[in-house]
Amino acid sequence: MNKHTVIKLLAWAMLITLVILSLVRVPQVSSSIENSDKLLHLGSYFILTFWFLHAYPKRIIWVTCGLVVLGGLLEYLQSLTAYRFTEWLDFWMNLTGVLLAVLLFSVFKRHIKFLMTR
Repeated sequence: MNKHTVIKLLAWAMLITLVILSLVRVPQVSSSIENSDKLLHLGSYFILTFWFLHAYPKRIIWVTCGLVVLGGLLEYLQSLTAYRFTEWLDFWMNLTGVLLAVLLFSVFKRHIKFLMTR
């Protein structure tokens, strides 16, 4: 299996993990950091987007739109469960994570491409 195939498989595995964790019951975790769940949303979508952009570097628009839609859809689906609820600030943090990853990827695309081909 080549490196690019592994990157794609890991991207999809991370996406599936994110979907599952977004829809299952998770224990409440107390944190001394205010709004730590918002930082978790931002970080999760940043990492997921950055990884997908590595896997599909010529599909920036598709990756961006797909992950933004996924973030909104998962927030909506949470409202359909008895144990999760929609919090639209979470969606905005998801969106921010996606856009920051796209910006970073676009700025450093040439350097990232060099590292990926080594």
